[in-house]
Amino acid sequence: MQVVSESLTFSTPRTTVDGVAFSCVMDDDPAIAAQCYIWLNCLLRLHAVPASNVFVHAPTGYESVLLRWAGGLGVNVVPIAPFDPRSPHCNKICQLDTFEHGPFERVILMDCDTAWVGPMEFPPVGSNSTMFAEVVDRPNPPEESIAKLFQAARL
Repeated sequence: MQVVSESLTFSTPRTTVDGVAFSCVMDDDPAIAAQCYIWLNCLLRLHAVPASNVFVHAPTGYESVLLRWAGGLGVNVVPIAPFDPRSPHCNKICQLDTFEHGPFERVILMDCDTAWVGPMEFPPVGSNSTMFAEVVDRPNPPEESIAKLFQAARL
């Protein structure tokens, strides 16, 4: 993949995202790398999110042009051990370790095939609105697995 980010220009940032971390997991798949490129550019260029607030998690040992480019911009490239090789979608769970004791007021876990183009508006920190989710297509991992995880965590 050839990265041509220098040719992209956007208008003045629409919002300030101090104290907010954005995170995704990029598995070893060229299509996902292309989607992650769009995800990164929406955050970094369209919304002017500081690169230090952006985290791309990737399987240990996986190297790509995109990861080197992102790391060169100051994006946090975090190697992760696969959660369960039978289900790569469960690798998303590995993001949680990164933020367990982090300095961020909010952490937004996203799929890297998303593109945030609209305004970024968040309720005040400490409000009753502390967790948000969007159902995209189907539960992945399955709802039964998530229920067991929440039960084990006493949530």
